[in-house]
Amino acid sequence: METLTKTQLRPIEDFWGIVKQEVYKGGWRAASEVQLKNRIQRVLRSIREEVPRTMMERVPERVRRTERRGVNSSLH
Repeated sequence: METLTKTQLRPIEDFWGIVKQEVYKGGWRAASEVQLKNRIQRVLRSIREEVPRTMMERVPERVRRTERRGVNSSLH
């Protein structure tokens, strides 16, 4: 089923969006690969456990909504 392969249904896409937003918050830029890795690790440690858990719990409802209304209904 095509709609189930859309990015909007993948919680990992949302999760990495959050990570990216936090990593580059305030216009931060890495001066080196090591600095970027350290920043990503710091951000990952700061994300509460509930965040990815909640994202996963919402997947079945997002799939049902997509099946009922089409893929555009799953957009944020």
